[in-house]
Amino acid sequence: MTMVQSTSYTLTQLYAFLKQEGLEEHAGKVLDLYEKEKAGTYTIGFAGHFSAGKSTLINFLAGTNVLPSSPIPTSANIVRLKRGEEKAIAYNSDKVPIAVEESRDMERLQDLCKDNRQISSLAIYKSDPSFPLDVEFMDTPGVDSTDDMDRMITEGSLHLIDHLYYVVDYNHVQSEVNSSFLQSVEQRQQPYTLVINQMDKHRDEEMRFDQFSASISEWLNSYNLHPDGVYYTTMHPSHVASWQGNRKLRTDVGTKINKRITKDHLPSLMKEFSEAFRNKYNIGSYEEELATYEGSSVEEAEQRIENLKETYEDKQERLTDLYNRRVRGFLKNAYITPAVLREDAEAYLESMQPNFKKGFLFTKDKTKEERDRRRETFRDHLQQTLEKNLESPASGPVT
Repeated sequence: MTMVQSTSYTLTQLYAFLKQEGLEEHAGKVLDLYEKEKAGTYTIGFAGHFSAGKSTLINFLAGTNVLPSSPIPTSANIVRLKRGEEKAIAYNSDKVPIAVEESRDMERLQDLCKDNRQISSLAIYKSDPSFPLDVEFMDTPGVDSTDDMDRMITEGSLHLIDHLYYVVDYNHVQSEVNSSFLQSVEQRQQPYTLVINQMDKHRDEEMRFDQFSASISEWLNSYNLHPDGVYYTTMHPSHVASWQGNRKLRTDVGTKINKRITKDHLPSLMKEFSEAFRNKYNIGSYEEELATYEGSSVEEAEQRIENLKETYEDKQERLTDLYNRRVRGFLKNAYITPAVLREDAEAYLESMQPNFKKGFLFTKDKTKEERDRRRETFRDHLQQTLEKNLESPASGPVT
């Protein structure tokens, strides 16, 4: 087992400092690293789209059906799958156990996976001897949810993951959500692998597979993304056992587990802690004030103006190119119909049917109120989705 370790002493001292400074969230991340290092756990994480098949993929790789899987968004909190005595432990946001399920009631466990109101994380233990010791699979909420909290939960767990498998839906691989999230992963120098799931949707008569894979490579290069590998999988019952990409992915996961090269997250966390410290004491404003006292000659000022004039036309050309590459690109791949929105649309359309009624007494007023409520819910979620996938990417920084 190859490991890059941070000493327990360093983590202890850092934890004490952050607690003293009142940076509780960051202190919690240091405590996570300390506990992980003491336990010697190797963590394989899974992130990606809602309904892209993350949970089903984990069940396939782990040889279990304990995680919920359906066409509807499922895991809404952090779910860890480990080897041990059969049980499930639910934790609140303070990492305090609030429920212990000794049985393997599948329906009960799947309900716990979906409860993000009381439960922050869930540890599920399975006694199957084929599941390796000191290894855990971590399932995270979808990063494309209309609720920004889901993405924050996923990003807040990256410091525990040694290798990340990012799972995307075949139809929305090149979405702005994926590009943005994977760029943040690259900035953290987090090792990751791209998994393009639901490949049973691919039709060779529409696009040959070699053309499709070439478009994926081009997209990765355009955003300077460098995954360890790209796997094409499907969890469709008709193909799951025979699909070559599934076998390749399982082999890759097995190789990662055997080598167990852990990720030292402390350097990237130190940058995060430094920024939090600067914000707390408003250090940036002092630096800006000092900068105003730095004099410059008239000649230097005139040269800056000339440089701005010379680069004006070049800036126009780059803006045009940015529009063609980015704006048109994300419009084509924008993921604007998540499952939650589809459910709201279905409920609204149902309420508009002539035979739709609410209640038994005063049904006319109740029916109108229910129709108005469903319309408002659908409109609000649609607006959130459009803002997240269309407006936000378009308003990104221009370089």
